[in-house]
Amino acid sequence: MWSQRDPSLRKSRVGNIFLKNLDKSIDSGALYDTFSAFGNILSCKVVCDENGSKGYGFVHFETGEAVERAIEKLNGMLLNDCKVFIGHFKSCKEQSSAQRKSKGFGFVSFERHEDTKRAVDEMNGKQLNGKQLYVARVQKKGERQTERRFEQMKQDGTTRYQGVNLYVKNLDDSLDDERLRKEFSLFGTITSAKVMMEGGRSKGFGFVCFSSPEEATKAMKEMNRYIVGTKPLYVGLAQRKEERQAHLTHQYMQRMARVSAVPNPVLNPYQPAPPSGYFMEAVSEAQNWAAYYLSSQLAQLHPSTPWATQSIHPQHFQIMLSAISPAAGPQAFSTI
Repeated sequence: MWSQRDPSLRKSRVGNIFLKNLDKSIDSGALYDTFSAFGNILSCKVVCDENGSKGYGFVHFETGEAVERAIEKLNGMLLNDCKVFIGHFKSCKEQSSAQRKSKGFGFVSFERHEDTKRAVDEMNGKQLNGKQLYVARVQKKGERQTERRFEQMKQDGTTRYQGVNLYVKNLDDSLDDERLRKEFSLFGTITSAKVMMEGGRSKGFGFVCFSSPEEATKAMKEMNRYIVGTKPLYVGLAQRKEERQAHLTHQYMQRMARVSAVPNPVLNPYQPAPPSGYFMEAVSEAQNWAAYYLSSQLAQLHPSTPWATQSIHPQHFQIMLSAISPAAGPQAFSTI
């Protein structure tokens, strides 16, 4: 290592550069000879271990102008057939924040891919000290940019078709793309019309995309329940899966809220409301019996009653039925 004996100049941190990808044959002397042409050097060093050069080093110039000249001329150039990277050096203290606070992210490297995958599956979304962790595989810059472009294109596509793309179902089996386009062409400019197929057969639904939301709205109003072929169409705005799921959940919750708000009018405490959410009409015990027993069976149930000993033909037996009201007494049985 070659260095300026005045330590105050070396510790000023002005003019220090970092070099990597150095050839193994380059030592501190060769480094000094190469970079001294750009300005006065305070110190230079190639980092070594017991096996020799580790492939990187430092050069400290007296002025910042010398640093800029060296970076401009030699960064990316070949030194002994090795492409050298040269840049401004930052110490570990400079890289950390002044308050020495965590930047909120970090990296964990595993030896095996299986361990990495398991860590992502188990730790992503986990709570730690009141915060939810985000854990994912580290991506290269190019890979991350490609993924962001894809997400942006996906978002742009969603925005582009918002309010202009119609979902059409209950299609006749004979309808194809051209017929679908023809049926909807009266309402505006169609950018695409597609009947979804599987194995060469229609799946019974498709999509029609207009150039403006106004055209799509008009087509939806006019074509909904319109019979094409042998079936009435269902026409609505196309929704993403997440939006449709949220809409169906909201509808279900509204129905459940309406059902739970209706009081149970059943007078018989042993007759619970059916699970469907609809309630049966209030009935008296006489009605319940009449629904399940004939008159002769009623007589067998009550042998002590007057009609049990009489010879009464079934068709002459009639039970007068009516709902029991709070002001009325129990309804009597009468025979004709």
